[in-house]
Amino acid sequence: MSGGTVSAARCVCGGALLALGGCSGVSFQVQKEQPAPRTVAVAPIGGSADVGARELARSLLCARLEERGFDVVAADYVDHVLSERGWLRDPEAFDRAALPAKEAAAALGVDAVLCADSLDRAGINLLLYRRQSISGTARLLGRDGAEWWSASYTASATGGLVLRSGQVITELRAQGEHGTPMATLALIDAWVESVVETVPRQERPAAPSAPGLPLALGSVRVSSEASPVAGQRRIVVRAKAHPLARVEFDVAAARGVPMAAAGDQFASNDFANTDFVGAIDVPAAGGPLAVTVHAHSPYGQSESAEGRLQ
Repeated sequence: MSGGTVSAARCVCGGALLALGGCSGVSFQVQKEQPAPRTVAVAPIGGSADVGARELARSLLCARLEERGFDVVAADYVDHVLSERGWLRDPEAFDRAALPAKEAAAALGVDAVLCADSLDRAGINLLLYRRQSISGTARLLGRDGAEWWSASYTASATGGLVLRSGQVITELRAQGEHGTPMATLALIDAWVESVVETVPRQERPAAPSAPGLPLALGSVRVSSEASPVAGQRRIVVRAKAHPLARVEFDVAAARGVPMAAAGDQFASNDFANTDFVGAIDVPAAGGPLAVTVHAHSPYGQSESAEGRLQ
């Protein structure tokens, strides 16, 4: 195990936005006896910060981890899988403690899941003194549930007449900027950058290590069944794709109709195709229908195939 505290030398506290910036060190640990992950998913972030701030932090975490050599699963794919499993019901009130990281890593087909226990925003805003901060703890948890890396940090900024005597006009103008999205963005960027800098950088192989799946989308079949709704017919679409794919179809004016795996598509992470099925009711009157099925991999690749109801 290795750990320590590093100075946030590159911390960006938004000097143009806040009167005076202040940053403390990052506390972190790396369990060197644990194998380093290659593929990572970033779970939704909980905490008292507003949902927009938490989503921004999540996006930045994904981008910074990719820069450090990890293959990062697309956030919308993560949310899709967690929602299917009942682990993500309300993104605005996400409770990280209720997410079983071990099971989530297996369901997502990744080596580790980055879980931020919370992202909390605090601050005071008085005439002579103001301070706001973004704080949180992040962990990378593997498929066995063991922690490989963790870090805690608080990015803060302070300002006020007490700290910058004589600059009355400047400080009064800054009062209107306190807590605005731009000021918060600066602190979130500082928090993410400082935390991710403690993650050991991974060397990518000389050959591209794109973890894209052989989606192998095919065998699109479209059928029509009776609908319990008067004047409607039920269109049923079936297709085969990789078990880790997110599959949906378009028909007529309906776009992105979800398709579910027939069985547990996470039972195996090999490249065997899995049957997916989806259905939607459309007006009974009408001729042939064209259907387009889309399969999306966790890492942003996609394939499309067409079918037709005669």
